[in-house]
Parts: sequence; structure tokens; C-alpha cells
Amino acid sequence: MSFTKANYIKSQPARSRHLLYVGVDGSIDVNLLGMTEDIKSTAISFSADQLFKMPATPLSSRKTITIYPNLYSDGNFYVGGPSLTTDNGLPLDSQAYITIDAGPSIDVWAISDISGEVRILEVS
Repeated sequence: MSFTKANYIKSQPARSRHLLYVGVDGSIDVNLLGMTEDIKSTAISFSADQLFKMPATPLSSRKTITIYPNLYSDGNFYVGGPSLTTDNGLPLDSQAYITIDAGPSIDVWAISDISGEVRILEVS
């Protein structure tokens, strides 16, 4: 079906990166919107049991943050808020990654039981 103004309903949820078109015949078309503003990558080295914010200064127009821990040996890496501990954090395996929809006013914290490095990619 060709989507024209006469035969579809357009929906774009708040803070969404996609447009959803629902045709009067029930067909669906999804258009992804590109990231349009900026991208910033950061590498942070950390010590064992050090609570730290990722990154110290966020991209001012950030919409998403991708976190990739690179631990120097077997250990655990946790992500969460400012009261993060190894007991309440979201565990993330070394060399796995997570992408979070988080604006610049949302602080993302990390802690690990060993030393390592974390790579961060922020996109707006």
C-alpha cells in the first residue's frame, strides 16, 4: 500500500526515533529517523571498587548512551544510579554492551570489583 495523507494515521511517540504509519487497510510502515546532532566517544580507566559517573561530562544533547566494559581480567562490572553498589547494580559482562535511552540530565554510574576500562558512545 502507498501511504498518502488520505489513507493513514501517523504516530510519533514523544522522544521517539521512529514514525509509525498505520494504513486504513491495517497495513503498517515504520520509518526510522536518523540521529541528527552529534556523537561523542569516551574511554574511562577505573580502579577496583571505584564508583564513577559515565562520562564525567555528558554530551549536552545526548539521547542514548552505549556502555562497553573492557575488564583486564575476570571480574564483574555494574551499571546503575548514584547509589549503585555491587549488590544492587545491573551486571554487565566484559566485552558485552548495553544501550540506554538517557538524556544528559540522567547520570549513569558504574562500579567494578576489578580494574579495567569502559568505552562510552553517546549519540544525540
